[in-house]
Amino acid sequence: MGVPSVVISARGSECVFDKFILTVRSVINIIVEGTYFQAKEDNKMELNYEIQGNGSPIVMIHTGGADSRVWKYMAPTLAQSFKVITFDGRGTGGSPALLEPTSLVEDLHKLLEHLGLDRITLVGHSMGGQVATDFTLLYPSMVERLVVIAPSLTGFTFSSEFTEYMATVNAAAPDITKLVELALAGPIYRASMASPHRDFLHELYTHYMTRVFTEWKSFEVLWPEPPAIERLEQIAASTMFIQGTIEWSDMNKIAEHFKRVPVIRFAEIKGADHMLVLTHAEELANLIRQFVQGEHNDATNPGRERSYSHSRQRKHSYCCNGDFYRERVPCRCH
Repeated sequence: MGVPSVVISARGSECVFDKFILTVRSVINIIVEGTYFQAKEDNKMELNYEIQGNGSPIVMIHTGGADSRVWKYMAPTLAQSFKVITFDGRGTGGSPALLEPTSLVEDLHKLLEHLGLDRITLVGHSMGGQVATDFTLLYPSMVERLVVIAPSLTGFTFSSEFTEYMATVNAAAPDITKLVELALAGPIYRASMASPHRDFLHELYTHYMTRVFTEWKSFEVLWPEPPAIERLEQIAASTMFIQGTIEWSDMNKIAEHFKRVPVIRFAEIKGADHMLVLTHAEELANLIRQFVQGEHNDATNPGRERSYSHSRQRKHSYCCNGDFYRERVPCRCH
């Protein structure tokens, strides 16, 4: 769940918040360790990305309704210990717009091939968590560790509380100012909108919505089949599920589904809402660092933690809420 992206739902009740973009343009700018390069059409890489630090690679996938700038606090911290790759999903930030039905999972795969990465830690927030989960199932040998932060999940059916909120936001289209206002008035943004990050969050969503209504030609995303909700037992990577305590009730249901992952750890950050990547960046970075380095210590982790051990493609549309229309659930695994 996240901020509403664009309205538009050729499929009725189906929508999508988050988006990643890897469209085809003859030339685009790519940021690599602070230096701009141009990617030509022949190498098939149009994504705007940035690399910071050295060491074991961590690839971070942002939420919908925003772009890779949401990692501006977490990425530098993690880059002190790892090589951190952040990127603008198709249609966001400096990446090209969606011009045709797109697979965000395949976009990610192309990026990793372009960078020569064959074994990574994958971190995804909100719809980015949905992409990360589907990628892990489709390319299991490439993902050593999976971290999902307040994720959505393909195949999950959202509650009426959430769908009614989305309907209210979508009804404001194409009034971008009103869309952003209604989206960020949602209960899952209560803490972040009362924080010093309020203006930045508003800027991110406004930029996103503006691109959606002025540049996007397609609002369909292709997802692997069967949906991830039916295959979570097949995830081979060690997994961590993180969320705040201010969330839709649906996030708890998603967390319940994730308990089927063979090796998984849950963490909850008290007082954090859906945009905890901004408001609780240090806590999140520490959790991820400890997880990757295998330094789990319940006494020092900033959130409550608990461990558990134990293709075809589908189309969906984007909706006016920076995420994919597949709910998430506040985890109550204490």
